[in-house]
Amino acid sequence: MVSGLTNLSYFISGMPERPYSIMVEAFNEFDATKSNFITVTVQLPKELPGNFSLEVEADDPDPDGNIRLSWTESLEADNYTVIMRFWNTITWTTVEYVSGLQVRWLMINGLEYGRYYFHVVALNQYGNATTNEVDVFVNSPEPPGDGGIPGYDLIVLIGMVSTISFVVVYKFKKRRTDI
Repeated sequence: MVSGLTNLSYFISGMPERPYSIMVEAFNEFDATKSNFITVTVQLPKELPGNFSLEVEADDPDPDGNIRLSWTESLEADNYTVIMRFWNTITWTTVEYVSGLQVRWLMINGLEYGRYYFHVVALNQYGNATTNEVDVFVNSPEPPGDGGIPGYDLIVLIGMVSTISFVVVYKFKKRRTDI
């Protein structure tokens, strides 16, 4: 409670979060008059997630498509989302790779040949913050061949060649016996 003020406004600070009911009473030597009550709820400003950075652990170029992403802590973050983008021969594709992470690292396995870009988003109920972007070039070797023609199963190919050979030999023998 404050008394003896002569200004028409009064600044209050350092109040903890909660509702407060306030009434003003004006008085002089003859009388006193009270104002109505107002309720003020104090809410302290909330913090957005803080700045943070991302690193990638991978060879350059990476031979197997297995990488590890790790990032520093973003103060005030509740969780993290990893975003990946890559070129799919027609256009850039951006995907939310994984969300809701409570840890500050992620192992990614089995990336195929190509260049991939990653960044991490820290989230809380008041907003988000984004890391720097890192890239990884995966130069995985082609899968070992089976000696066949690309795009055709070796067993089907052998079956087709055998069937055609049988038909040709059969027709050739039949023609010889007809002469």
